[in-house]
Amino acid sequence: MQDHNNILSQYLKRSAAIVAAFMIFSFTTSGHTSVITSGCSEAASCTLEELFAGGSLTVNDKVFENWSPGPNELDSDFSQIVVTGLDDGGNDPGPGLRYDLNGQASYIGAEFADDWWTTFFYFEVATSDGSAKINGASLTIIDFQLFDGRGGVEIVEYGRNFRGTLSVPNIYDPPPLYDSTSFDSQSRIQIETELRIYAFQQFAGGSIDSFEQRFSQTVIPIPPALWLFGSGLLGLVGMARCKKTA
Repeated sequence: MQDHNNILSQYLKRSAAIVAAFMIFSFTTSGHTSVITSGCSEAASCTLEELFAGGSLTVNDKVFENWSPGPNELDSDFSQIVVTGLDDGGNDPGPGLRYDLNGQASYIGAEFADDWWTTFFYFEVATSDGSAKINGASLTIIDFQLFDGRGGVEIVEYGRNFRGTLSVPNIYDPPPLYDSTSFDSQSRIQIETELRIYAFQQFAGGSIDSFEQRFSQTVIPIPPALWLFGSGLLGLVGMARCKKTA
């Protein structure tokens, strides 16, 4: 009988440890901490060219898919632009993407220049399991250059239910530069990203070298049933210990 009680006590302790670990994991995370690519040659990154050809990036439970190019006045070579999944943002700023442009978003104004030049692309962000919905977006210019004269760089991010803009005129604020917005929680959003280079005189302009887009998400609460089960299991462990002591 004593051996049976010992076995039961050990089983309850192990079960309680497993439940406690799961509860802590559920409270502190909102999914898997991983980056997976599809249709790309690298495990954690894709080129824009690969994404436009049907590739996708999954970061934790967020899927970045349905990519397509828009107008490309900067004549960017999309095979040189690398998009890397970022899974280190928790719920806020959330999972996201880093773009390393490798000289593909740059312009120097020619004679009589007085305009801006753009490159557009589009994609969707979706929640794979429908749990942690998207409730915000942020944009950070990591590195950029401004050339001589009147010019500047800008990234404009549009969404179906929001518009966020990060603008850097020809002033000497060092990067990184940040902007964010929030909106009602959604399972899928459509994003339009526009890279702009301004040149209002000859030799003016600039270059966007790297930037990040992130998408914050709602916190996933631990289901009440799991709390009750965990509490009951811990109570049984306590009772088993009392019986063993007696």
